[in-house]
Amino acid sequence: MRQSYISFDYKDLAPVINISPAGAVSDTQNYNGTMNEWAPDYSLTPLVLCPSVKVIDPDGRSTADVTSQLADVTWYEVSQGTESAITGNEQSPQDATKLKYTLGTAANGWRLQLNANVNAGEKLSLRFKAKYLDPRKNAVMMLNYDCVVICHNETITSPDLVVDFPEASTWDPIYHSDSKTITIKAKMMLPNGPVPSGKTIFVWDMLRDDGTWSAIGSSILDNEVSVNTDGSELTLDRSLMGTRIDLRVRAKFDPDGNPASVTLDDTSPEKRISCVRELCYYDYENTTPRNIPPDATRIRLTCRIHGDKGDLPTPERELQFVWYTSTNTATPSYSEIGRGQNIDVSTSFVTASGGMTAVEVKDRGPLKYLKLPTGEYLTVNGKLLMARGG
Repeated sequence: MRQSYISFDYKDLAPVINISPAGAVSDTQNYNGTMNEWAPDYSLTPLVLCPSVKVIDPDGRSTADVTSQLADVTWYEVSQGTESAITGNEQSPQDATKLKYTLGTAANGWRLQLNANVNAGEKLSLRFKAKYLDPRKNAVMMLNYDCVVICHNETITSPDLVVDFPEASTWDPIYHSDSKTITIKAKMMLPNGPVPSGKTIFVWDMLRDDGTWSAIGSSILDNEVSVNTDGSELTLDRSLMGTRIDLRVRAKFDPDGNPASVTLDDTSPEKRISCVRELCYYDYENTTPRNIPPDATRIRLTCRIHGDKGDLPTPERELQFVWYTSTNTATPSYSEIGRGQNIDVSTSFVTASGGMTAVEVKDRGPLKYLKLPTGEYLTVNGKLLMARGG
């Protein structure tokens, strides 16, 4: 007897991390030196930062919130690249009788409460680290996310970088295929309105597979994104982005109108955007006729696929339908017979005792660039070719 071992090949989970303030208390302060006042004043109404960790299962169809399932959660202060773990015993710099932080637990979502104000004109850099055990693979995922609390000095007003798109979002190609292309606008804002365009240069980067950021357009694969001439707008075709895309925009700002002289660093104004491809919930039924005339030589195999909004529109664009038949009805042994939501096949598999049909529906996955055996990307007339499964 010859034996071989078989195991499940689970794909890596894709984490989506976000940290946002709770309630109406902003993570941006303004300091009035004349009145010696902060607005909002965290010593009176603390800032509460709420982490949210979701994981996308490439083998499944949904996003799972795993924030309460994290382990070894630690918050850090980061200064000049050096991490200092927050213990909750740090004194407030404004009032030695009070604590600077209040640490949360799994029960309240690992929140971090800031009870002290940030010095005028400075930034408080915070880092969230945690571990998540992927129960499918019994493997530990290392998670970390940076956020910044800013205090503007009203005497020396610094503009804010804003974008008109969510920091983290999902895109469903089944129901939202008509909105696959979006334009994201960036601008620098002062209390009295936008900064004049000649004082700012926007720089867009993409997070690469090796974990590093590089400028959009620096790779031949950057066909899903384009940036306009002055860098204030980025256009993204989400049908070409794969399973997810991570972008960031940074601003070179110079009040004297010479932004080209500014060097980008960790303190530069920055916004990050993550978008994940996620199919809607769906289920399906084998609706093939159960009885056929004895003289029938062909039969149509049919599958109904539906979700929360009824039957899915044009499902074959994103989903693969694989049909199987078996002549043995007691202990079926299936063989693939064709592909498609509704297909016509021969009735030769139906014997005197009947026959069996089965259908499997799965995500065809996003478009991917085709590679040659040599590792080079396949092109025709200088253009890269893309395809998907199924």
